[in-house]
Amino acid sequence: MGMDLIGSGLSYSWYGWRRLVEHLEAWGTDISELRFSNDGDPISKETCSAIADALEAHLHEFSEEDRDWIEQDIDAWRSCNGCSQW
Repeated sequence: MGMDLIGSGLSYSWYGWRRLVEHLEAWGTDISELRFSNDGDPISKETCSAIADALEAHLHEFSEEDRDWIEQDIDAWRSCNGCSQW
């Protein structure tokens, strides 16, 4: 079980979701819409785009192995029109 982002095609384990949110917060990205519960709370298109921008700007900070899947996530974050947290 983890965080499924319905409408984006993304799914994170709880560990992965926590790490993502920690990185975003450290980079100064607005994480006010991000939750740690599966209640269907929305993430706006604007926030999804900001997450994609942050991941892209900091891609060089990740290991080569992690960069492979993070690059795919960037495309998913950027192309979604918002999503729900389940």
